[in-house]
Amino acid sequence: MEVLKAKGYEDIVVLLNSDSAEVIVNKNQIEDKDRAQIEQIITRKTDVKVSDIVITPIESN
Repeated sequence: MEVLKAKGYEDIVVLLNSDSAEVIVNKNQIEDKDRAQIEQIITRKTDVKVSDIVITPIESN
């Protein structure tokens, strides 16, 4: 999603289904403010509910 990249999440993968979203972020941990911002963008741009969004931090070496 370009909106997430524009917000500074450059290494991010978003997998969307009709009723869910999986977000993979290249970070060790996701802070609450980051999680809230990602969820807000996903819910605004799709019909996915916050409860159906999974955000997974993954550190790449």
